Amino acid sequence: MANPTGAFGFAPVGNVNGGPYNGELIRAYIAATTVTTAVFVGDVVKMTGAGSSDGYPEVTLCAATDAPWGVVTGIEAIPTNLEANNYRPASTAAYLKVAPVDGTLFKVNMNGSGTSNEALIGSTTIYVVAAGSTVTGFSGILLSATDAGTSNADEVRIVGMVDRADNDIALANPEAIVQFNASQTDFGAVGV
Repeated sequence: MANPTGAFGFAPVGNVNGGPYNGELIRAYIAATTVTTAVFVGDVVKMTGAGSSDGYPEVTLCAATDAPWGVVTGIEAIPTNLEANNYRPASTAAYLKVAPVDGTLFKVNMNGSGTSNEALIGSTTIYVVAAGSTVTGFSGILLSATDAGTSNADEVRIVGMVDRADNDIALANPEAIVQFNASQTDFGAVGV
């Protein structure tokens, strides 16, 4: 049976020390004018160097080459737009729940490959940003199987494949376990 091809972005599943993901979240703010596109659960964000009027860090979406700060795991209800309760509409101020990328492992759907996906474990690769779904509220980000290699410029490292009956790693589009190669808060990283 083929693996599903739908994207859901990044979802935290554990930590690099082998422990489970215990729901560690940071509340963050996204300004109406900072990001003029919609934001979805599973999207990657970085700090802007500013904050909200009540003291929460302001974030914006990461471009593919930006060092990330975290992954969006939830969007608080927007009182002025309760219809969009599973994503943040474009140009709307909102509070987000963010899982920091430091020390966290994430699952993500891979786009392509097939025959020997287990050979990709240990490789670095990029993720491809695409629009999310306003129906499900999930990100459209997919992991690139064709760009897997050894470049330290790649955003993520594949550390395993999801071990689940409905995730056949011998077929195209499996779910992989990854960690981010760099973050905004790496030791010695400059401020924003």
